[in-house]
Amino acid sequence: MVTDPGYAEAWALLAFLRLDGGRFWYDVKTPEDQSRLYDRAREAAARALTLEPGNVLAMSALAMIEHYAGNFDESLRYSRLALDLNPNDPSTLGYHGWRLAARGNFKEGVPFVERAIERSVNPQPTFFHVIALDRMLVEDWPGMLVAAQRASADGSSVSDAFLAIAYGGLGDPEMAQRALASMAEKWPFLAKDPAAAFGMHNLDPELVQRIVAGLRTAGWQQPV
Repeated sequence: MVTDPGYAEAWALLAFLRLDGGRFWYDVKTPEDQSRLYDRAREAAARALTLEPGNVLAMSALAMIEHYAGNFDESLRYSRLALDLNPNDPSTLGYHGWRLAARGNFKEGVPFVERAIERSVNPQPTFFHVIALDRMLVEDWPGMLVAAQRASADGSSVSDAFLAIAYGGLGDPEMAQRALASMAEKWPFLAKDPAAAFGMHNLDPELVQRIVAGLRTAGWQQPV
């Protein structure tokens, strides 16, 4: 960006970096710090759009920034603008579906995620998180396990949590405990307070409650 300040994609990527610093608490200590970092992320995305008004990456960044800032209607507005410009891009499709599902609208969100998976040679594991949660909500434990196994390619603690829930639903306590142990090792905070950990992503509160209930069935217990 120093050598090419007119490169819109670089400004859009900077917006994502600043967003990550805020939503994962890398560069902040207080909610006020987080809000300021979101403002700086917006500034970078806005700069990208000034340079290139139809930049899909910048619109996608704004969609995610506003989701994490709690401005859900504005988030979906930017998300739909990005889709209008690039309706077949797997990332745009998938994260639009993710944001819908995160707020509890799986009926509308899952088809977008499925289209993203169909259009991807190597689908992002995050997309299978949405499928896993959708299967959890209807207690389709075999279907949830398949989706969680696909998601586990990312090696994340969240994927381990969904594996644990699926195994718990299937009545396999041994495998559920293995998944819970792996989850705790990778992200102790998730094992300590899953409601807060999933709440960081602005998931619908009822969805968070269902996830925590699934973890309890799998054998998770609140640490003393």
